Amino acid sequence: MALAGLILVAGLSACSPAAITEMLSNSSRSSDIEYDVAIENGALQRGVDDLLGYFQSGQWELPSGGNVRRACVSGEDSSRRVESYYFYGSWFSPETAELPGDREVARDAVTGLRFWLQNQGWSDVVEFDFTTDVVDVNAFGVEASNPDAGIEWMQAIYYYEGDHGRNYPHIVIDVDSECLVSNL
Repeated sequence: MALAGLILVAGLSACSPAAITEMLSNSSRSSDIEYDVAIENGALQRGVDDLLGYFQSGQWELPSGGNVRRACVSGEDSSRRVESYYFYGSWFSPETAELPGDREVARDAVTGLRFWLQNQGWSDVVEFDFTTDVVDVNAFGVEASNPDAGIEWMQAIYYYEGDHGRNYPHIVIDVDSECLVSNL
């Protein structure tokens, strides 16, 4: 849960996924944190694929260092050792997505995502405006959870003027999973 808290605080402060990975490597470099990992749970993979596909079906870029996971104990089968983990993933839309750098388009895109998430059964869906919260960040976002997919927390941010060392409009999607069993 410490990983989830760190990621939530970093996400709300508009830290880049690369910065989060850096924080993890500096503050809690323990043997159970693995870097540059893939999703190993079918429900989580489908949930992430649906979310990424909402915006574009093409390739998404991973942060430097890739995605991370940390071992956990799943309550589903505590009688025997089952490989379980918390997964933290982050994806950037590539420059080839050619997203509009317009404030109103970004706001409408995030509002559309919020409605889609609600219609898909996501919970705790909250839309937010970074332009009023963080200096020099021109972005809108939405966060939510999807327990059916094992997603404890998700945040999608549309940076309509660029950010995180990317001078073009892009979307960043961060996902923090529940403790999941590897089942792929």
